[in-house]
Parts: sequence; structure tokens; C-alpha cells
Amino acid sequence: MKGGYSPRADQPADLVSGRGAAFVAAGAAVVKMVRDYPQGPLLSAVNRAAEYGLFDLDRLERMVLRQIATDYFVLPTEDKDREPDDER
Repeated sequence: MKGGYSPRADQPADLVSGRGAAFVAAGAAVVKMVRDYPQGPLLSAVNRAAEYGLFDLDRLERMVLRQIATDYFVLPTEDKDREPDDER
């Protein structure tokens, strides 16, 4: 990705294509993703999806989660200094 984010004019329509309840649900999902995920990984995933014209929101969310997995969802390793009876 060179430079900053440069959306295409038709991109929002691609992201939430549909009518009625499906349109509202898709729009709400996009707003939730913008609110919940860091801007950099989200924009990177959107740009990558745009390269292929793929805007399945579940796939887009998985792409973001793969990028941020090690930053936010690190499982604790076995603590060697902990006593066997020590409960957390």
C-alpha cells in the first residue's frame, strides 16, 4: 500500500450492496468494524479486498483479525516463577 488510504468512489456501495434490512445490517457491521478495529489494519484489509473486488464483510473481518491477532489476543504462557498452588 503506497501512501495513505484512497477510497474509490464506488467502494461504499460495494461494501454495503443490497437493499432493505440487508443494507442496514451491512452498514451497521461496517460501522462496528470502524469503531472496534485499529484504523491501519482495517484500511489495509479494505485495500487488499478492493484489489480483488471482494467485500464479504465476514472475510474482511477475518483479514483484520489475522493482522491484529498477535497484538491483542496473546495467550499467557506458562509462568515458571509461579508456585503450583498459586491460583490467579
